[in-house]
Order: sequence, then C-alpha cells, then structure tokens
Amino acid sequence: KVVRQLRRRVEEATGGLTCSAGVAPNVSLAKIASDLKKPNNQYLVDPARVLEFIHPLPVRKIPGIGRVTEKVLRQVCNVHTVRDLYDKRGLVHWLFQPATSEFLLKAAVGCNGAGNIVSSDFGMDDEETTSSSSSSTRGVSEQQKGVS
Repeated sequence: KVVRQLRRRVEEATGGLTCSAGVAPNVSLAKIASDLKKPNNQYLVDPARVLEFIHPLPVRKIPGIGRVTEKVLRQVCNVHTVRDLYDKRGLVHWLFQPATSEFLLKAAVGCNGAGNIVSSDFGMDDEETTSSSSSSTRGVSEQQKGVS
C-alpha cells in the first residue's frame, strides 16, 4: 500500500512519469525485483521465499555481476543461473579471489552487504576451503585476461 502511494505521488509530482518499486529483505533483491516489474509496477519478495525468487534468475541479474564476470562464470564454471552459482559454490570458492568469492557466494543465497561469511555456511568443509591463496595458484582474475 505504501509503495503504491509512493509511486502515485511520483507520477503526480512529475507530471506523469512512472516508476517501478521492489520491496525485499535487502537492497540488491529490491533492485532485482524493481527491474523485473518495469516500467510501472511493483514486486514484493517474500523473505521466506528468497531462494525461490533468486535461484532461477540469470547470474547477470545480480547487481555487481557484469559482462566479464558473467562470461567467466559461464565459460570456466558452466554457471548460467543463480542456482548454478549456488550448486557450484565449492568451485567458485576455489577459483576466485576471496573478496570475489565471498560476493558471489552471498549473491547465491540472496544476501548482500558487509561482513564476513564462514565457508561452513555454504556447506563447504575444511578440506574444500583449504586452498592456496597465492595469486599464482588461486584466482580467476589472472585467467580472465585470456578469456575472450
């Protein structure tokens, strides 16, 4: 109701310009929801159904995943949807630099924002998470230069 009123006020105040709105547990999900209902509608993401909402989406719908990252995820990891990203979280964790890996893993479960995650939160045991962190053996960032 509040969002509907806000959209109506925007339309009145601007002489007829419309807007879309997304209501969700965090800013990233709200942006995605808003984009899905353009040009003049609203979408509510039920907090209890975040994974149902986000998993079928292409990874490119996630704010912060651009063309290059999408291409690397697709070509190197065979990741196309957010569900694929979640299913291949161990590979993603191993291939990408820690900050990128953390961002992608949070995106896979519909989270954003600051704060560290624990690998066990994503179903990875110590064996999977104990990999070399040197840039010569870990990280797609060095390999990205060769992806065309």
